[in-house]
Amino acid sequence: MPRPLAWAGAAGVVLLAALLLAAFGGGRHLVAVTDPTTAPLQTLATAAFAAEWRADTGESLRVELTAGGPLSPDADDWRGRLPQAAPYGTPIVFLVRGGNPRDVHAWEDLARPGLRLVLADPRGSAAGRWSYLAAWGVALDQSDDVAAAERFVEALYRNATVLEADSVAALRRFVGQADSDVLVLPESEALAALQAPGGAALQLVVPPLSLLIEPPVVLAEGDSAGEGQELGEAYLAWLYSPAGQALIARQGWRPATPALVDPSLLAPFATLRLFTLDQRFGGWAAAQARHFGPGGTLERILRSARGTALVSR
Repeated sequence: MPRPLAWAGAAGVVLLAALLLAAFGGGRHLVAVTDPTTAPLQTLATAAFAAEWRADTGESLRVELTAGGPLSPDADDWRGRLPQAAPYGTPIVFLVRGGNPRDVHAWEDLARPGLRLVLADPRGSAAGRWSYLAAWGVALDQSDDVAAAERFVEALYRNATVLEADSVAALRRFVGQADSDVLVLPESEALAALQAPGGAALQLVVPPLSLLIEPPVVLAEGDSAGEGQELGEAYLAWLYSPAGQALIARQGWRPATPALVDPSLLAPFATLRLFTLDQRFGGWAAAQARHFGPGGTLERILRSARGTALVSR
């Protein structure tokens, strides 16, 4: 097993729509709280870790995955304790109909009048908030004019035919109904959708610039004896190991350390310019205060965009 990393526990830390671990020594119990975007990856990763743990120690490990809530800024301080900001990442990209009939190639295209978009709702969905911030970040890359950036994001959300509860629901609607042109979603989910039933009728569009989702990983104290803390740290270390990084790449996520992975596993990932949450927004706490709190920018944008057929489910 990889050597556990020397990270201190953080009691009371809240999930940031990615992965919150609580480990308990008695009976070797690992609880992973995740969200719809990361749940498929964590299901396989925790199972692989448990199998390796048993092979190395002879101990059976009970793993429990449970759903987490929307974004919170409380995990910002954990970024400095990890080898990288997160063990995996994925940019926001687009799915379009086969042949790309609406000629969509970049974020700027999404604000064209008449284009019909499907997005996850940024009011309660982690993927929805990542997509919203991606649009903002791209606009700010073009100019420091905040008012112009807000107008662009407003135009984009005016084109939304629907805001679904999360990215899974958004993908289901886009595949199941033909009343929209573009689905905005994480690349990991787009790559999986292309391999799923109905995927042959879809086409991936990777814009030249986008936000890299770096789902934070947080370790909460599971017990006072320290055994659970050791188990949780061992799992986090495994995610950064060659075995963990390879599994991450096979599941359509970009590994934090590509050099640890066979180059063939990196072939699905197109080259693009990427920016991070910290680079463009100064972390989740700053983004939450400006965009997602009461009276924030998101509320203003959606109120204005409701002059069209925008609905929330």
